[in-house]
Amino acid sequence: MAFLRIFAVVFLVVAVMAVGDARAIDLLGDKLAIHGFASQGYLDSTGNNYLTASRNGTFQLNEFGLTLTSRLTDKFHLGAQFLSRDYGTVGNNEVRLDWALADYRFHDLLGLRIGKIKRPMGFYNEERDSDFLRPMVFLPQSIYDETRRDMLIACIGGGVYGNVPAGILGDFDYQFFRGWFDFPDDSTIARVTRMSAQNIASRKNLGTVTDLDMDNKYVVGAQVIFNTSIDGLRGAVSWQRGRHELILNNGALPSGDLAIRGKYVYSLEYVNGPLTLAGEYAETDREQKLFGTRTVDGRTQEWYVMGTWAFNEQVSLSLLYDLFYSDKHDHDGTYFTRQGKPDYLAWRKDFGAGVRFDLTPSWTVKAEWHEVDGAALYLELYNSLQNIKRRWGYGVVKVSYNF
Repeated sequence: MAFLRIFAVVFLVVAVMAVGDARAIDLLGDKLAIHGFASQGYLDSTGNNYLTASRNGTFQLNEFGLTLTSRLTDKFHLGAQFLSRDYGTVGNNEVRLDWALADYRFHDLLGLRIGKIKRPMGFYNEERDSDFLRPMVFLPQSIYDETRRDMLIACIGGGVYGNVPAGILGDFDYQFFRGWFDFPDDSTIARVTRMSAQNIASRKNLGTVTDLDMDNKYVVGAQVIFNTSIDGLRGAVSWQRGRHELILNNGALPSGDLAIRGKYVYSLEYVNGPLTLAGEYAETDREQKLFGTRTVDGRTQEWYVMGTWAFNEQVSLSLLYDLFYSDKHDHDGTYFTRQGKPDYLAWRKDFGAGVRFDLTPSWTVKAEWHEVDGAALYLELYNSLQNIKRRWGYGVVKVSYNF
């Protein structure tokens, strides 16, 4: 298996680099196109580890992707993307099927997708693996958290979509989907849930949690984007919900449950020449039970504002303020202090600044720095609770190649 992973990664790299500066490989005329990307980053942090053991710097930050699309007719096309990524202990460069779908558009008003489809959430979730489409290395983590990527990126199922004209007001794009998905064993959310289950099992003298399987029962969601008649201005509302069964020690221990009762994202974006302004607000209402104990019950609160200024076609500067609260009604962390934990596990306030250089149409270099107040978003998974710091920072440099 290790040999196959290494071979697959090498194949992807060779395939990407062999293309030179071409934007895509077209086969069989315009019936089949192959696109791809490769990126390598360097992550360093002060005070706390972030996503991996980053306090001493790490190169465990890479992605390789290969995308195949085939337009069989004007209305029907197929597509798939294979993705290999290494984000610390997540991914380990195992090649996985990121998405694969069949898409038939009956009319501008109605289209149908089936397969492993990307899930619309906010403006940028469906494009989060396309590094050249975003101004900074990381999307705002309050809403596009890398530790929850596997819960949000795609599902196996189907959906409908379309565009509805609205006269002088503009037009609306809509999507609706339903399906299910798998949690990789190395995903951050699976590891955090195992850790939580073990803590509760120890307190209740239930022994060791040797295995935890997160079995998604369903996920359903919808999105409406309002493309206004004002040039460059659009808004959106996204909604999702789902349920996951938590199977412990192959059923030897009582099962648990994780319910996303509703995730709501409200988005606004304005583009005017070199200036792009974006802001999104979200809340996630969730409940988790383990061994009959409710370990999570509440609503998160998440929002950010980001501005990007393009000095020319090659250079742009982005500024970001990003805020996350683990409980909308507990901004000061009272829940954590009652457990004898630091109150700043309840929030994460991130001010970031980044520069992007598009050296050629294919090569992109990004660099950014973030000053952070708070330790929410599973930071305790990468740091001992006794040594976790309230104020810390992290920097990233990343080189990407796209064709």
